[in-house]
Amino acid sequence: MVSSVGITEQDIPVLSTVSTRALNLLQNEATTNQQIKLVVSQDPALTARILQIANTPFYLTTAQSQSIDGAIRRLGMHQLRKVILAAATGEIFDQSDPYVQFLWKHMLMSAIIADKLAGMFKPKFGEDAYVAGLLHDLGKLILYHKSPEFYGELIDEARQVGRPVHELEAEQLARFNHVTVGTTAVRAWNLGDPIIEATRHHQELEHEVSISLKRKKLVELVSLVSLASIFANNLGFGIRAHEDARLGELTCVKCLELSQDQVLALYHKFEQLFQSNGEEPE
Repeated sequence: MVSSVGITEQDIPVLSTVSTRALNLLQNEATTNQQIKLVVSQDPALTARILQIANTPFYLTTAQSQSIDGAIRRLGMHQLRKVILAAATGEIFDQSDPYVQFLWKHMLMSAIIADKLAGMFKPKFGEDAYVAGLLHDLGKLILYHKSPEFYGELIDEARQVGRPVHELEAEQLARFNHVTVGTTAVRAWNLGDPIIEATRHHQELEHEVSISLKRKKLVELVSLVSLASIFANNLGFGIRAHEDARLGELTCVKCLELSQDQVLALYHKFEQLFQSNGEEPE
């Protein structure tokens, strides 16, 4: 059965006024910790989410922060922008919903992995790798929010039969899929070409590289996001795992010029990192 789930401009989520102001402030190097604190503190729910994410093992270098002031001082402006964006995106959706939790965990883990991959061998992408990793599956959350019963069943089917969500979307959705919806959302948020292209093309890099992606010289960034998503899936934070023995055959891996041995070594490094940090899939 094909669903006619319709997405309109009104269905595209909007970041809160407070989070938008905070993110804009963080673009200015002259912004002080006190200015950020004053803005963020206006939204108690956002503050709580920032503290929750900031206190995960991946951001901790010292003891947990009990206040937003402490988190701001500990994280520094660069990491703080990432954490606020993650918190702001997450607060749009109902985090008490198990499907939202499942999808959100994959997005956050993909962001962390993409960020670390970029730091290892593609530092030129800077924050873009994290943001693109975080938002690559935003369309799934929007589609679930629009039609929770239908899209929840689609997610269940994907998990049960081990098929990728985009294949089931192609069969069961008449007009939209998570890639087109997510691309529309990040374009509406004015996040720039790199993030838009990563959202648009992350799925296809298991198989091919589009001409437009080559022309925009964003193949490596999209490959980082695609690989981060695959690693997150294989670590249990997602729907479908790839066989370790075939990781070297993926187009995204070839675009990053990694061998089978190199990509396996990277994967095992993340496996150890996640285990040592006590991160468990939902």
